[in-house]
Amino acid sequence: MAHKAVNGFIAPRPNDSEFTVIDDDDVKHEPSGIFIHGDHRVGVYMNYAGLEKSAWSTFHLPTDPAFLREVAAAISLMAAKIERARCR
Repeated sequence: MAHKAVNGFIAPRPNDSEFTVIDDDDVKHEPSGIFIHGDHRVGVYMNYAGLEKSAWSTFHLPTDPAFLREVAAAISLMAAKIERARCR
C-alpha cells in the first residue's frame, strides 16, 4: 500500500513481482516502486523509486485534480482487468 514519503508518496513494488526497467543506455534497473511527488504550481511527477531521477524515469502530469482522478480511475480499471484475467 502507498505510504507518505518526504514531499510525496511511494507505492512500493510487490515482493513477489519482477519489475525491471531499462534506461537509455540499455542498463537494467529494479526499482523499489513508484514515487509520486510535486505540488500545485509545478505539476505532479512520477519516478521509479530507489533510482536516481533522470529524464528516462520521469513522467510529468498536469496539476488538474479531475485529470489526476481520471488517471487513478484508469489504473483501477487496469487492475480490475488483470484480476479478472487471473481468475480464469
